Amino acid sequence: MAKETSAPALIVARQLGIALSDPSYTVKAQGLYTHLINYIIDRATGMVRGTPGGGTSTAPADYGYVMVCANLMGDTNIALKVNNYLTNHWGILLTGSGGGASFLGSARSSMQRFRRTICSLN
Repeated sequence: MAKETSAPALIVARQLGIALSDPSYTVKAQGLYTHLINYIIDRATGMVRGTPGGGTSTAPADYGYVMVCANLMGDTNIALKVNNYLTNHWGILLTGSGGGASFLGSARSSMQRFRRTICSLN
């Protein structure tokens, strides 16, 4: 069962789909994202559940992963809702320095390195 911890697989699948121009990876990423949207993210509030149907996740990184996934899948509305939930309920800003911002910066850098590596294989 996909959980918020499935986000790294979604990120890799989406990046492979882009880098290799292979839509089968994008289909796999979309399947994982659909599960996140239906069972992990509260679309009304932006809360990320720790488990399907559970309460809020206690790991800021889960929120960061979900935001990265939403952006990769072109769903900026959900990314903004998750960001707002994290900011308003936990007081974590993802635009400055600190845990959340560091996570997103690291995730962005990792994805760029991953894409360069995959593209160099072609």
